Amino acid sequence: MENNQKALIIGGGLITIALIFANMIYIAGVAAIIVATLYMGMVMMNTSSKFVYHPEVKGYLKDDAKGVILKNTGKTEVKNIHVALVPLNIEFDVQRLKPEEKYEYEQDSMIEEAKIVITYENEAGESFSWDNVLSALGSTDDGDLLKPVFPMFSWKD
Repeated sequence: MENNQKALIIGGGLITIALIFANMIYIAGVAAIIVATLYMGMVMMNTSSKFVYHPEVKGYLKDDAKGVILKNTGKTEVKNIHVALVPLNIEFDVQRLKPEEKYEYEQDSMIEEAKIVITYENEAGESFSWDNVLSALGSTDDGDLLKPVFPMFSWKD
């Protein structure tokens, strides 16, 4: 935590203790709840700020199952992407993907079922990995929970 955040929590704690000694137990309880809520919020804010620029590359099958689509759903650019489709013995590399950018890998035959393993790096050189089972009979969407049922206004083309 930063110094001003620590000072706010310590000041709130001292006010709570002063209210207890001033025989204002109920007001001290309310102050303690407010200080605890502020503390939890600051801790969550500090831990989640580490993942703001976390890259995330996901892969899924095309609708006709004749290829794989890679999509960078993270907030930062990724590089050195290596994709392996495990039982099919198919491997390919992609140099870079910007945020919300897609890459399509075409294939002549259909993919019935395969496990996709994606390894990639962020701009700082940290290595990440993602894997999933792809099935032609399963869902082929990109798993975006915020995607509307009826897309309007060119939703994330």
